[in-house]
Amino acid sequence: MRNWLCGGLLATAWLVACGEGGQVIVDDFTWIEVTVVDRATQLPADGARVRIDEWQTTQDGVIRSWETPGVVYDVWAVAPGYLGAPRPFEAPLQAVAARSGDVGRLRVELDAAARLGGPGRIAGTVLHNGQWFTEGLAVARGAVEVASRLDVLGGFVFVDLPTGPYQVTVLGRGLTGTPASVEVTADTEASAELTVTEGGGVAVSGEVSGPSAASSTLYLTHAASGLPVAGLSVEVTGGAPFTVEGVPPGSYQVRTGLEVGDGWVMDPELTRRGPVTFTAADGPVQGVDVGLSPALGGLSPTASATTSATPTLRWTEDPAADFYVVEVQDMAGRTLWGGFDATGNWRFRVLAGRGEATYEGAALTPGARYRWRVYAADQDEVVPSAFTLIGASEELEGVFSVERE
Repeated sequence: MRNWLCGGLLATAWLVACGEGGQVIVDDFTWIEVTVVDRATQLPADGARVRIDEWQTTQDGVIRSWETPGVVYDVWAVAPGYLGAPRPFEAPLQAVAARSGDVGRLRVELDAAARLGGPGRIAGTVLHNGQWFTEGLAVARGAVEVASRLDVLGGFVFVDLPTGPYQVTVLGRGLTGTPASVEVTADTEASAELTVTEGGGVAVSGEVSGPSAASSTLYLTHAASGLPVAGLSVEVTGGAPFTVEGVPPGSYQVRTGLEVGDGWVMDPELTRRGPVTFTAADGPVQGVDVGLSPALGGLSPTASATTSATPTLRWTEDPAADFYVVEVQDMAGRTLWGGFDATGNWRFRVLAGRGEATYEGAALTPGARYRWRVYAADQDEVVPSAFTLIGASEELEGVFSVERE
């Protein structure tokens, strides 16, 4: 970690670093300052960790790190009681200081987590052939299962863990991780040093249904966290098979149709009763089938718009739809209003011809962020209670924040 207190010296046009024996070395570095806050309250997120090059601990929600001027850095943040940022498949958070002496500032807003966390932490490093391993995920399995992105030094960190034993391992394409056993106790940070070796992993294959014009990227994500595993993705088209090679042991979720604005989504009828998941072990996995369907457009609000606490949700109607199902979730994926029950039946519906619905669920938190989708349904002419989903809005498009009081 770069120690920005080193020597306590700061020049006007550049920063100074301390070398061996306290020698002052002038170098072309500048500040990157990251502030981590609760999105709803705007107060500092206690115990936050930030990754620029490497994972660092904030002080009162703030870190300052020496970085190279003009370089754009991707930034991640985690904190006890919060979801990490950015969320899986969201655009990266970025910080840059254009010139020496500038300060690149970034404010990261974290969404509240869905579960109560614990007081424990795990940190460590992953090596591959004696070098830092960066292209994968560290995974901890115990009372909960969580994943962490690796930094440029192969480092990882888990916060908010319930106490107890954990197995920590690594997911990487075509690699085998040697797991480490650690014991998490209250208010301490356990250490886990991991290695990965070449070889291992299985082939996962299936079919993509849908029109031949439909195309997308298919990702295999860590099932518990939703984070994609580097290298475990392929380009797919409707009506064609796919294969992903080198999948290490673990539980995965299949995601596709995530590109906003391309006109295609993952077939909502396939996922109506839950996500498409599978477990990889020692042999090939086959029959992991998915599909692509037309996307509904004209969403409002979207693009992280700010709304009232009772937003009106609008979309462009599908001429083939008999009715629509609207769903509002918090960023942790909990359904707050509408959507489908455990059997895949709609909780309420909007008949064709309206193209809008006003939120009527539990009170939304001022300043908090939410995601909504709308599904187009074709009602069975013989059995009125039966229906088929024929389309949906883009999975990552309908995001909005509630106005602060």
